[in-house]
Amino acid sequence: MMNSRHQTDGIKPYSSIALRNRFRMRLQKKGSQLGADDATKLIRSNSEKFQYLVNAFYIYGEYPWEKSNESRLLFSYPETDFSAGILAPFCLPDGVNRQISTCDLQSTVYDQGQIANSQFFTLYFPENKDAPYLFCLRYRANPLTVPSICHNLTLCELLEKTNIRGMPYCDQCIAVKSKLPYHEFFEKFMKWFLKCEMVARMMVSNELDNFLSANIISENEFWPEQHREDLFNQLMSFLYLPVPQINESICIDQSPYPVFNWTIPNTLKSYYPIAIRCIFDLVKNLDIKKFWQLFSALLLERSILIYHPNQSVVCNVILALHYLIKPLRWVFSSISQLPPSLTDILNAPNPFIIGTILDVQYIEKEWVYVDLQQKNIITGDEILIHPKKDRFCNQFYRSYNEINNSESPTLIDILESCNGIVNEMVGMLYSSIITDFSDPFNVQSKFFEEIYLQHFPTNERHYMEVFSSSQMVMMFTEQLCRRKSDEMKQAGSYHNQ
Repeated sequence: MMNSRHQTDGIKPYSSIALRNRFRMRLQKKGSQLGADDATKLIRSNSEKFQYLVNAFYIYGEYPWEKSNESRLLFSYPETDFSAGILAPFCLPDGVNRQISTCDLQSTVYDQGQIANSQFFTLYFPENKDAPYLFCLRYRANPLTVPSICHNLTLCELLEKTNIRGMPYCDQCIAVKSKLPYHEFFEKFMKWFLKCEMVARMMVSNELDNFLSANIISENEFWPEQHREDLFNQLMSFLYLPVPQINESICIDQSPYPVFNWTIPNTLKSYYPIAIRCIFDLVKNLDIKKFWQLFSALLLERSILIYHPNQSVVCNVILALHYLIKPLRWVFSSISQLPPSLTDILNAPNPFIIGTILDVQYIEKEWVYVDLQQKNIITGDEILIHPKKDRFCNQFYRSYNEINNSESPTLIDILESCNGIVNEMVGMLYSSIITDFSDPFNVQSKFFEEIYLQHFPTNERHYMEVFSSSQMVMMFTEQLCRRKSDEMKQAGSYHNQ
């Protein structure tokens, strides 16, 4: 029964070779336009490191039969990724949470709760421009439900580590590193990966019955040895999938595993779906006035600490803050989840954006502490409020309070409104740059704060003055100055021809 599958309409058998050939053909077509944001631009890139959906695949945690509560790297591809190990405490900052439970062996092996109770979250490392997203799925595992690619044990060896009167459990985490913000795709894939493991374990039901009956156990040829090899081959094919075009589908159809199918969404910008999901977690935990208070502090580069006991909420809100200030980029450190080993960072003088699921006993007064569980903001220093507060609150006051799910259209309106306000602020930077091109071989451009402030009403200038002195604005203006100098050089060269 499981060796045959009725072909589903619209789903083609998976072929990595065919997908790669289609990808190369698309690269040969000139003028391919797939979007205007940073992620979809990479689809048109010839660079080897941007050809694929996935940069790396990891599994973190510990083995249930071990004693350590510290998370470590259990599997990595590519194996030459020497930075993989340092990410373990960020994925499981509170350790692997060991537990001993009484259970039924058969139901434990086929328990759907491993997937149903798993937690998906996204870590964001903006300093890693090649692949800033680390998509993670946290789940519980016992000796028989540990992913088979994490070890080389046989069925008998695994059964020796089980105990129905005291089954050991601990947390593990699958993590996928990528440049592309397709959170729905990666969440679906990682859950599919765990489903494949569960389907494979169904092949050894007779052996489990023999074990419970104290009968002789015969080594099963399929699980875990053959399954480990089959699933690893499937994983390798997945890791080398080229980025599909909008509305194209990715399909993996390999018996006996369930079908995996996903279609790339057609959105204005590729990060919009994940952005509105992240902003929803911010909006549902802060009222509109506190939301604007946090946005105001963010634009002035205040150090911000986000707390909530739920990993997904914390990571989503950290990511939301980065999306809200586009086209600016936060230039200081940003940590989605703070491991206990790095708590000394809270005493650092530089601005940080940090998320935590652990209680913080004390922070400096300069920090803006956002307690999402209590829906409150605490700070020792007063937050200077952005002067467009009334405009924003009047626009969204009613619809903001009516947001009750991540599909609400108001979320994209909030994102675009915040981005529009930032664009208004940075739009005046270019017109505040004066260029000296008296020497065509040494064209120099300089930003003048006095000119910049004149673009705003008197009551807004204090905020804009502090804003324009932030590091992210200073770096932005440096880029604008170089661009304006280059434009003047090109104009001068054209005039002299």
